[in-house]
Amino acid sequence: MELRKRILVVDDDLQNRKGKYASALQGKYEVEYTENADLIFDVIKTVKADLYIVDLDLSSFIDPRTMQSMTVNAILETIGKSKPIILLSGTYKELMDKEKLTPIIKNAAEEGYNICSFFTWDEVLRVCGDDGQGYRDALYSRIDFFINKDRAPYEFGIVCALEEELDPFMERVLPDSIRQETINGIHYKKSILKTQNGRMLNFIAACSSSMGIADASIIATHMATQLGVKTIYMIGVCGGREAAGVKIGDVVIPSESIAFQRGKLTEDGFSADIESAKPKESGIVKSSKVKEILSELFDKYTSDYLKKNRSTLPLQEPNVHYYAIACADYVIDKKDELDRIAKTTAHRKLCAVDMESYAIFRVGEILNVETMVIKAVMDLTNNKSDKYKPYAAYMAANYLYQLLYREEITFKKFD
Repeated sequence: MELRKRILVVDDDLQNRKGKYASALQGKYEVEYTENADLIFDVIKTVKADLYIVDLDLSSFIDPRTMQSMTVNAILETIGKSKPIILLSGTYKELMDKEKLTPIIKNAAEEGYNICSFFTWDEVLRVCGDDGQGYRDALYSRIDFFINKDRAPYEFGIVCALEEELDPFMERVLPDSIRQETINGIHYKKSILKTQNGRMLNFIAACSSSMGIADASIIATHMATQLGVKTIYMIGVCGGREAAGVKIGDVVIPSESIAFQRGKLTEDGFSADIESAKPKESGIVKSSKVKEILSELFDKYTSDYLKKNRSTLPLQEPNVHYYAIACADYVIDKKDELDRIAKTTAHRKLCAVDMESYAIFRVGEILNVETMVIKAVMDLTNNKSDKYKPYAAYMAANYLYQLLYREEITFKKFD
């Protein structure tokens, strides 16, 4: 059973407010209170809280060290700089009018205290009301985000070749949780995915500056070695092989990536030296709810497309394929080329081609990292067009999202 997060409430009016705090918070969190001013600093130091709610006006408390009215700055100094803090007051407007808030915020910023948000007492009261379930869910989401936003290491990382392949995934995560940061020249997005069971998954994502093995391997290696990421996903689009029964929009979760362009060139010609890389067994997630997930995604996309464009796309409901994928250094726009590659590499069930999967799997093999590639088919490698690219990007990103959201992923990290 997962331990509940602990909140410490620092308020000098608990005689009137404690019951409301309990009603608002104790349904999900362990809640502690500072009821004795003489012991307030001892309580803050001994209670291992995950988050603090601090009343902005503590004037009825006497600081036992100075025998003066208690100040918020004294509380912040005792809490320290690492834990998240929510400032709360029932007289927020009054504090603003009297310019008492500005010095507190200035001090917090200068000292580096982790002030996450401001709540008013009215927000707590709304949660306690008869129709407060919606407010309660929103409050819990905000608190969970504040508790988890700086937690490390990341549960997983995502690598994409293009921003448009990542965007459909980022649209599904907690909207207030997305932060951007450049680390060693790589532009990352950090966020939190909340599963259907309320688990908060801290993750980091990045897109390559260009398509191909080199950039993908650099980002994946950086995630694994510098950021401590133990599970790396790649999502995006690919070309499909029609002879393998693949169609536009199908999802490909490859069991192997084939690097087919390696070899030796001599006077007698080119001698191919085929190499491959594979994910660990846990990187091939065969969900029991494949049809349900795909059907929901297909119906939503086609419905939204119809509303936006007032026309339909000639699409069939997609499937998932778990066969090998070829990894090329170039874009293929030639009829029967994938059939030739399948024959050359002796992979008759080869179902698709991309430009990054080999890099992701190889990083996983070398650095002992869990990897999974999820691509969706945007074309059949002839008469190439970007017409179905948004649809394929949507399918790949949202299929991964649904696996995570439904906790279908079997990686040990989530067990």
